[in-house]
Amino acid sequence: MSLKGNEKQQAESGFVTALRWFSYFAAAAIAFVLTPLIHTATADYVWAFTTRHYGSDLAVIADVVWFVIIAGLTFFGSSASTQLLVITGGIAIAARFAF
Repeated sequence: MSLKGNEKQQAESGFVTALRWFSYFAAAAIAFVLTPLIHTATADYVWAFTTRHYGSDLAVIADVVWFVIIAGLTFFGSSASTQLLVITGGIAIAARFAF
């Protein structure tokens, strides 16, 4: 009995690992496409805000930091969304064919 439980646990961890890697690759592709678009749309605002409140010397650093923040938020948000969609879709498919 313990052996079957262990095999099931290994199979589930393999599925979870595959899901995690799938979400990472999908998130990397989404971040690659969306990060420059979001940065271009918001860079002028960040530049003006930083210049107004902290001076023009810090604007270049803030622009680079803003790009990294956008890239991180896009990547991790896409990864979480992809995992959620795959799990929800799998449950919906399983529920449809289970009954």
